[in-house]
Amino acid sequence: NNITEAKVSATTQINTNKQEVLNNITQQKQQATSEIIEAKKTAFNKLLETLKPKFSGLFIGAYYIHNVIYIKGGWEQKVKDLSDYMLEKSKKYEIEVFFNYITSSQNQKTENRAFFGLKTNEGFLKESIQKLTHKYVSQIYYEKLLVENVSGVLGLYHGYFFGNINYFGEAVVTSISTKRALKGL
Repeated sequence: NNITEAKVSATTQINTNKQEVLNNITQQKQQATSEIIEAKKTAFNKLLETLKPKFSGLFIGAYYIHNVIYIKGGWEQKVKDLSDYMLEKSKKYEIEVFFNYITSSQNQKTENRAFFGLKTNEGFLKESIQKLTHKYVSQIYYEKLLVENVSGVLGLYHGYFFGNINYFGEAVVTSISTKRALKGL
């Protein structure tokens, strides 16, 4: 009888300890996740500061898309126009685009081909195509390109992407400058 009571008491104590440890781990994980999200927001805001125009009057504009964008696959699908500015074929541009994204579950057949890219009337800007390599991780798309002989509105496209853009309340940021304005750099 004493042995049975001791077993029950020991089992109860073990289960209590297990639950306490699990609760502590969960609490630590939540704290770490919160700190990571805050650090990412801070880093994102610092990057935003560096994109502000350095020269007045030479800058076409910075465009922001703040809402969360949910994407569920598809091939060469337009995500959004990145500005309302019409690029002109006769001009040279410096274009900078960045945003945060998180991939979610993807189709096994297509996940290795997932990408983001920028597109104009002439087609994809080849240098802008970025393959997506990690799942379930917050990542940043960032491209800074010098382009010419392009026209129309700059658009963000994806292929086989499943996930979210701006999930933590950031923004898609697009900065466009004319090349002529950048000669002093």
